[in-house]
Amino acid sequence: MVWEVIQGAKSITVTLLEAAEKIDSGAIWKKQNFQIADHELYDEINEKLFGITCELMNFAVVNFRTVIPVPQDDRAPSYHRKRTPNDSKIDPDRSIREQFDLLRICDPLRFPAFFELNGQMYDIEIRKRPRS
Repeated sequence: MVWEVIQGAKSITVTLLEAAEKIDSGAIWKKQNFQIADHELYDEINEKLFGITCELMNFAVVNFRTVIPVPQDDRAPSYHRKRTPNDSKIDPDRSIREQFDLLRICDPLRFPAFFELNGQMYDIEIRKRPRS
């Protein structure tokens, strides 16, 4: 999900699928989308993702005897590489607007946004301010 937000996604699809030998190849039980507003930060997006995940788990529990899974097609799966701390690096010479999707998805505890300038490293934490 993080990579998709960084790439500008406005919607994320979460899929409930069967466990299979090959990663992400199991039959699909259900798909559900959620929208991402252009102002939402990592915690708000994660809250939506958690809510959809809970809904899909509840669906599985309630419907496990009656669901008819749909096999996935044989197309090659797409994967994103694992994020590293360096993936949260902000370029101090580019505008905030240009880098906002990266900045807003950085979790300050697990992969904080940072930049290097004048031989020093600086962390950046972004949070919303209540409107007055």
